Amino acid sequence: LGYYFSGHPFTAYQGELAGIVDRTLAQVAPQPRPQLMAGVVMEVRSQMTRRGKMAFVRLDDGTAQLDVAVYNEQYETYRNLLKEDNLLLVFGKVSHDDYSGGLRVGADEIYDLERARSRFANRLSLRVNGVASADRLSQLLAPYRVGPDEPGCPVCMTYRSGAQECEISLGAAWRVRLEEALMLDLRAWLEPENVTVHYGRA
Repeated sequence: LGYYFSGHPFTAYQGELAGIVDRTLAQVAPQPRPQLMAGVVMEVRSQMTRRGKMAFVRLDDGTAQLDVAVYNEQYETYRNLLKEDNLLLVFGKVSHDDYSGGLRVGADEIYDLERARSRFANRLSLRVNGVASADRLSQLLAPYRVGPDEPGCPVCMTYRSGAQECEISLGAAWRVRLEEALMLDLRAWLEPENVTVHYGRA
């Protein structure tokens, strides 16, 4: 019905998405270049066409709803992400729809939050104090480290002890995949406010 007893589900992601997406769905407007949009999936409708199966995905970010066309080529690639209640980021072209008078949106690329972190993140920043265990940090990061030829996110620490503070980069050997399990473990250990993903716009 469009009403939520505990707030709009998109609200939980707004803080992190502010570093990636620079407009709400209500602010999306036609332009020549593709643009990045984000919302929670409210509805997925699929249909067969002459070129194969496609879907229309309705996104909602609390400011507006927007229907996104996912054509056959993209549908086969991203179909596992097209589920109700999923948060999605869509990179695609927006134009006027002369038939409906509204907007026509075609998806070129689709990301869930985990994939978006890996695609857009500049670094993972951790704030630790003098009693934090280096062994514990190593144990948490180790399963998510990437090889030298794999894409990964750099990790840096802001280390404070008493009145002194310094920033330490862990170096290329400690680049990681920003999987949700890693983020949950780090936030449980260091508290959420001490774990920050920085993006190109942040």
